[in-house]
Amino acid sequence: MVYGILVQSVQDAIITKFGKELWEQLQEFLNFDGNTLLQKKIYSDDLFGQIIDALILFRQEGDHDYYMEFFGNAFVGYFSHYGFEKILRVAGRNFRDFLYSIDQLHDSNRFMFPQMKSPLFFVESEDENGAYLHYQSTRRGFNYYVIGQIKECCKRFYNQSCEVRIHQDISDDKQNHVIYRIDFKNQAFLEDNDTRSVSSVWSTKMNNIMSGTLLNLFPFSVGFGKDLKIKFIGHAFESLFTEELVGKNLFDTFKINRPPFHADWNSILINSSSVIFELENICELKTSDSKDTKLKIKGQMKLLKDIDAIAFLGHPVINDMEEMSKFGLYLNDLNKFDGSAEMLVTEMQHEAQLQKAYETQQSWTASLEETRLQLNQWKKKGKKLLYSMLPARIAQLIESGVKPNSICETFEEVTIMFVNTVDFSSIVKNAEPNQLIKFVNSTISVYDGIVSTYDKVHKIETKADGSYLIVTGLDHHSPNDSSSLGKDSMFSVRTNYDEETANKRQFPHFNQCELICAVALEIIENSHELHNPFESDYKEALKIKIGFHTGSIVAGIVGLSNIQFCLFGDTVNTASRMCSNSDAGKILLSDNSFSQLKNSTYYECEFRDTIQVKVN
Repeated sequence: MVYGILVQSVQDAIITKFGKELWEQLQEFLNFDGNTLLQKKIYSDDLFGQIIDALILFRQEGDHDYYMEFFGNAFVGYFSHYGFEKILRVAGRNFRDFLYSIDQLHDSNRFMFPQMKSPLFFVESEDENGAYLHYQSTRRGFNYYVIGQIKECCKRFYNQSCEVRIHQDISDDKQNHVIYRIDFKNQAFLEDNDTRSVSSVWSTKMNNIMSGTLLNLFPFSVGFGKDLKIKFIGHAFESLFTEELVGKNLFDTFKINRPPFHADWNSILINSSSVIFELENICELKTSDSKDTKLKIKGQMKLLKDIDAIAFLGHPVINDMEEMSKFGLYLNDLNKFDGSAEMLVTEMQHEAQLQKAYETQQSWTASLEETRLQLNQWKKKGKKLLYSMLPARIAQLIESGVKPNSICETFEEVTIMFVNTVDFSSIVKNAEPNQLIKFVNSTISVYDGIVSTYDKVHKIETKADGSYLIVTGLDHHSPNDSSSLGKDSMFSVRTNYDEETANKRQFPHFNQCELICAVALEIIENSHELHNPFESDYKEALKIKIGFHTGSIVAGIVGLSNIQFCLFGDTVNTASRMCSNSDAGKILLSDNSFSQLKNSTYYECEFRDTIQVKVN
């Protein structure tokens, strides 16, 4: 799982580096809505990999590691925009100190991102030329993401350059574990060594303190020797546990959560100056209702040379007063010098306000999600309307940004069909206007219902006399087209079928005329269910006639408002003449159309006669 802020940073990085158009293409390809990303919403770890795979596919360059490092680099800048730059800048006086603080920075984010499983970072060793940094996480695939983050932090906050490489990968089935070698000018290491030599002289002049004073200062302290037997505990622990801890083995009493290495005297001593430890109780607590209740203590390990022991000086990890009550803790149990008690009291005062703000944000989030869903629904409705009014190819051109009235194309071969109602004028001569509209609408609705189920068949217009015009063949324009469309506009049209056309009936083996015949025969078959509504007995079925012709046309959109897709050329007139000369219940076609049907295995035609369709 990843929080939304990581995905938002990826979105910002892609738009900034490669452009918004590519991000929109990635969203469509992945079927992912990136317009309503929420900072604290949980997303799948797989999303990063899917975005990178799509990036490689679209850009045809780079690999997974390259883009993960790029995203890690970009995250630091994006994270800084939200005010977190101040936290990062005070993480260390220099880059070396920053490396030691990375783990604390991640762990402190548990309050802001409570479901985050914080990775572990700790410096194993260092020298004047750099350091070895361990990275452990249950999340896999983010090794180069971390490299990008480290490089950008070094450059942005410390004005240094560094080289980061994977020195060793010791991951297992349970977790990802990588050791990085970070090469940089580690001046702080040399200065720290000099300071230690001076301070060692000064420390000999300081007086020792009583052990009781130490335990009062650190009520959550534990001291143990080389045999790992507990020698002393702070007074807070005395009241928490059901059994005596002194004399018990440290690891029979506490479990070390952080760092998750095999802990013994030597490993604890080596990491005592660089790693924050987190202990968790194994022994049962007095006030716990369940043996599974665990109290976490965070702090440092300090060597006490005089008594040959290591002291863990910690403080409880408590989120609120409710947890204090659960563990049986009181304010006077907390450290007196670090402000823990004061912060908890202050937290109580702000908790109600924060809860109210959180509930308000949740309400806004729910409202935003509802608005987004409504927007998507209206987009789909608008798209459906567009594709119902125009041929798919023309609708795709408009969708891609082409100005509607700039669309003008030549089609060398299309088939145009007219459908007319016989004696339409006689039928409606005594009808009221509202009756006329209702009659025409019921008739055209039947035709529309049929045509809408066919792919590559498009309704062009309905005339006031009830005639119905459809066309097929508009999916292939002339390669020599001299329309005003630019080359870039032509190539911007998607070649795959839109979702509005993908569910239509496909006839891949039909030519234009075979396809138009299928539509014509279905219209005639369904016309038997249409009746003259103006007759008293309402029994006589409407009579229709159909005609079609194949030829070349010019097609385009006219007008700035109430735009209309129009067909121009003799082919339109010839098709109209075919229809007007047809007989009721018959389909009349021209010689051009017959040339595509004479060898058809699906339809049979018979010669009627020769008619004049054009007067010179």
